[in-house]
Amino acid sequence: GVACGVESCPTLHTAASAATLRLEQEVQQRVLLHQGDVLDMQSDWHQASVILISTDALDDSRLEQVTLGVERTSPGTRVVSIGRPLGVSGPRGLVYVRQVLYRTVGSGNAPVFIYRRPST
Repeated sequence: GVACGVESCPTLHTAASAATLRLEQEVQQRVLLHQGDVLDMQSDWHQASVILISTDALDDSRLEQVTLGVERTSPGTRVVSIGRPLGVSGPRGLVYVRQVLYRTVGSGNAPVFIYRRPST
C-alpha cells in the first residue's frame, strides 16, 4: 500500500519530507507527501484504506467538513482522529470502534478515536 500525507504548514511539510528520506528506499517509494489544505483533497479520500487526522489545528467548522468528508469513504476504511472525536455522534455510516490514548512526543497523552466503515 501507499501512505499519503497532507500538511498545511510549509515548515512541517519540509520536516516530513526530510524524515521520509531517512526511510529505506523501498518504503520511500510508497510515501506521497503533499503541502496544502487537506480539505482540497477530499475527493481522493475514497481511495484510502486508513485515514489519520490530527484535529488539533481544526476549528469546529473545518472539523465538520472533515467529518462530512470521511462519510464518503469506501467500505472497510478505518478513520483515526487524534485529539477530538469526529462530530457529536460520529460520521454517518461509520462505526465507532474505540477510544485509546496516544503518547505524543511533547504534549503528553492525546485521545484517539477510531472509526470504521463496515464492509459490504
